[in-house]
Amino acid sequence: MKLEELTVELMERAMEIYYEKAYPGRKKKKPFLDLPPDAPPGKILQAFQDDSAREEEREGLRRFVRRSGNINYPYMKIVFWFICANIC
Repeated sequence: MKLEELTVELMERAMEIYYEKAYPGRKKKKPFLDLPPDAPPGKILQAFQDDSAREEEREGLRRFVRRSGNINYPYMKIVFWFICANIC
């Protein structure tokens, strides 16, 4: 998918699926993102840490992570890779 197509609704659904698998029986909590539905992709990615390996990668392929854990491994990270062009 293109980064420009990333929406709050899509990210909320992706995170809900992750948490359903990572923490079976978990009751739904508040939304993962506290953003309006039409927030731009750059705002959505602020919920993640930019974990790109080198500064020169910040202009091309970028890695965004969030440590969310699971019932067996508390250090599990959710990782998204994007090719950024003046968006993130």
